[in-house]
Amino acid sequence: MNLHLNPEATRQHEEHRAVRDRILNPKVTVKRADVERGRNEVALLQAKIKGLTAALHASESRVRHLELDIADRDARIISLADQVSKLDQSRLTPPPKRPVTLIVADVLKDFPGVTWDDIIGVRRTRDLVKPRQLCMVAVYEERKDLSLPMIGKIFRRDHTTILHSVDKFKARRNEVQE
Repeated sequence: MNLHLNPEATRQHEEHRAVRDRILNPKVTVKRADVERGRNEVALLQAKIKGLTAALHASESRVRHLELDIADRDARIISLADQVSKLDQSRLTPPPKRPVTLIVADVLKDFPGVTWDDIIGVRRTRDLVKPRQLCMVAVYEERKDLSLPMIGKIFRRDHTTILHSVDKFKARRNEVQE
């Protein structure tokens, strides 16, 4: 057995022991003030998140209303452009077209309790499906200047939904006539 210790080995052994002690027994001290400050910061951030969420919901609602206005204005612009082109050809003023809101209001007179928000909403209950489809068909038939995608934007639906409603009511009319 070697009784003489190598000084380098002793130094390495001491360093190893110091590292092991730091890893296995960390000396972390957390002050109560730091914990309270962290809790306060978390509470402030949660309050900001709630405020931002409310602002986001309000903005989304405003965007939905603006999209509806844009779709209606786009339809009016197209209608006016069509009228201008007809004026250049015949020098007559074509009759003005009713806005979508009036067409829908006329259809909804037969369905008390159903509102515009119900029509453009996501619910698909039986009491809403028929008035929604009738509104889509009425707009499609009265406003030939509107494309299916434009009508879809107005009702917050895909253009194929509008087409399905139109086809469904055309089929019903054909059954009644036969």
